[in-house]
Amino acid sequence: SLDDVLGGVLVEPVRGTGLSWFLQERGELRHLRAYAVQRSLYHLKEADPHTWVLPRLSGRAKAGMAAVQYDEYGAGRAERLHARLFADLMADLGLDATYGRYLDEGCAPMLVLVNLMSVFGL
Repeated sequence: SLDDVLGGVLVEPVRGTGLSWFLQERGELRHLRAYAVQRSLYHLKEADPHTWVLPRLSGRAKAGMAAVQYDEYGAGRAERLHARLFADLMADLGLDATYGRYLDEGCAPMLVLVNLMSVFGL
């Protein structure tokens, strides 16, 4: 069933396991920077692929998705755009926040994820 397939993905790893715990407990600045580089491929365009689905929805689904997107785009405030917040994090880490700057450093799973989000949005 779908629940069986997604079950492990939708649950936070047990404390002490998983990447977030590693970064929190043992990670060094170089680890956080490497993680931000990978995540930048998604987070600097975060809400855009999801927005492409809006014209294909109607009724409650469309209203709900628009509400989520409103928050993703900063609720009307440019400085609160989620992509902007991630760009600020990258700048604080001494990284270039230009979208696509680290494309050549993207690992295969991250590139698949980013492309899949765009495909699903279209």
